[in-house]
Amino acid sequence: MRLSVFYAGLILMSGILMVPVSSDLTARFLDVGEGNAVLLQSENKTMLIDCGTEEYGNLTRVYLKSLGIEFLDIVMITSPAQGNTGGLMNIMNSTPVGCYYHGGWDSTDPAYRDLLARLHEN
Repeated sequence: MRLSVFYAGLILMSGILMVPVSSDLTARFLDVGEGNAVLLQSENKTMLIDCGTEEYGNLTRVYLKSLGIEFLDIVMITSPAQGNTGGLMNIMNSTPVGCYYHGGWDSTDPAYRDLLARLHEN
């Protein structure tokens, strides 16, 4: 069931970012410590997939600001691990998030629980 919710979110997100289909899609891949983050931009919509570790959150925030991004329409996390979510708290200090998608994990990690609580507040 959780996996189907995750895939339904992916389908919904692609509709938000890709309709109408245009050649104005930009994809940027960022080294964020324990993997990569992906920043997708289409027309005036932005989507960030994963955020990296806490240490890289500030660098990602500065990079978004350098691109003139003041709002993230969508943030998607592919795992509750710190390597994917750790930087998001820092990013959200200056860049509001419209929608947040995740796989419905039942993680007991306190940092992940704090992140979910902060996202629900927004």
